[in-house]
Amino acid sequence: MERLGIYGGTFAPPHNGHVAAARAFVEDARLDRLLIFPAGIPPHKQIAADDDPAHRLAMARIAFADVPRAEVSDWEIRQSGRSYTVLTLEHLAAPDRELVLLTGTDMFLTLDQWYRPADIFRLAEICCIRREADAEKSAQIEKKFSEYWELFGARVRLLEEDALVLSSSELRGIVAGGGDLAPYLPNGVADYIAAHRLYRAAQNGSITPADLDALKDRLAAEQSPARFAHTCGVEQTALRIGALCAPGELYRLRAAALLHDATKEYPCEKQLKIAAESGIIVFDCEKTSSALLHAASAAALIGSDPAYSAFADPAVIDAVRWHTTGREGMSVLEQIIFLADYIEPTRTHAACAALREQFWAADPAAMDEDARFAHLRRFVCLEAEQTIRHLLDRGAPIAENTLRARNWALASN
Repeated sequence: MERLGIYGGTFAPPHNGHVAAARAFVEDARLDRLLIFPAGIPPHKQIAADDDPAHRLAMARIAFADVPRAEVSDWEIRQSGRSYTVLTLEHLAAPDRELVLLTGTDMFLTLDQWYRPADIFRLAEICCIRREADAEKSAQIEKKFSEYWELFGARVRLLEEDALVLSSSELRGIVAGGGDLAPYLPNGVADYIAAHRLYRAAQNGSITPADLDALKDRLAAEQSPARFAHTCGVEQTALRIGALCAPGELYRLRAAALLHDATKEYPCEKQLKIAAESGIIVFDCEKTSSALLHAASAAALIGSDPAYSAFADPAVIDAVRWHTTGREGMSVLEQIIFLADYIEPTRTHAACAALREQFWAADPAAMDEDARFAHLRRFVCLEAEQTIRHLLDRGAPIAENTLRARNWALASN
C-alpha cells in the first residue's frame, strides 16, 4: 500500500517555509511519495490579474527539486475551473494507495467549510503542520480535531514544525521593493523571479531601484557591520509590512528604512550641526540622548545634503524623523518604520522579540485591509508603551511625542 502525500498551494512564489513543510511532511508522515500541486485557480484566495500559472509551476519545480521523494505536478493547472482539493483526491484515489493531505493551521481550522468536506475526510488522512507560533490556536485545533472525528470519522495527524512564517504577499512586496530575497527563497527561485521580471509593481514618487541599490552599497561601506545588519533588518521588515499596508509606497519605505540610522554613528556635535543648518527642530530630550538625536540629524541630512537629493521626499524625511519617538497622527509610512525599527530580526532584547513574534503570529496577511491597519496601530501603541515602561524603569525622561503617539494610536483603534 503506497502512502502518497498531497501538498497543494498557490506558491506565488514558493519559499523556504513551503520547502521546510514538504520535508517535514515526507519524513514525519512516512510518505513513500509526495506530489506537490500548484493550483490553477485557487477557490479560497484572489490571485493577481497578471498571474501566470506556468511561472508558478516552474518556480515550484526549482524550489522542491531537492526534497526527497517529491514531485511537482501540473495536473491542477491543466484542469479547467477552480482547483478543488476533493477533485485532486478523487483523481489520485486507488485501491492500493493511502492518500495523506497536508494542511497548515488556518486551512485545517476551515476544512469543514471546503467544497465537499465529507469526501475529503473519506478519501484522505489529514496531516496538519502546527507551528510554534500557532500556540494561541492550539485550543481551536484540538476542538476541530474532535469535531472532525465525530462528524466525519476523520483521520488526523498533527506535526510540530517551526517553519518560516511568511506569506507570499509579503514576499511579493519584498520583490517589488527591491529587497533581499536570499533569506526567504530556495536557491534558484530568486534568479527566476529576476530573469522573468515577476511581481514588479508601480510605485509612487521619483525614487528608482538603482537609487536604492546605490544607497545600500554606500551604507554598507560607511556603517559598522552591526549597524548595517540592523539597517538591512529594518529594510526587510518594512517591506514585509509595507506589502500588506502600503504596496504603492515600497520604494519610499525602503529608502526610509535604509536611511533611518544614516547618522547614528556620527559624533553628537556633528549631528547637532547638521540639524541646526537644516532648520529641523531638535527637542531638548533629543539633544541629550544619543538614542534619539540621530532621527533628527538623519532627516536633516536627507533634506540638505545633495548626495541624498534622490531621497528628499517629504514622506521619507518624516518617516526617518519620527522613527524613534513616534508622534501624534503618524502616517502609515511613519508607523511602519517606527515599528520595523523595533521588531526587525536582529533585535534580541526580550521585549522586541516578543512583540515581533506577536505581530507576525497574528497573520496580518490573512486580514482585510481595515484589520491590517488596526493591527499596525495596535502594535505602534504597544511599542510606545514598552518604550515608556523601559524609560520609567530607568528613571529616564520620556519624549512627549512618544506619549502623544501612544495616546493617538490607542484612541485610533
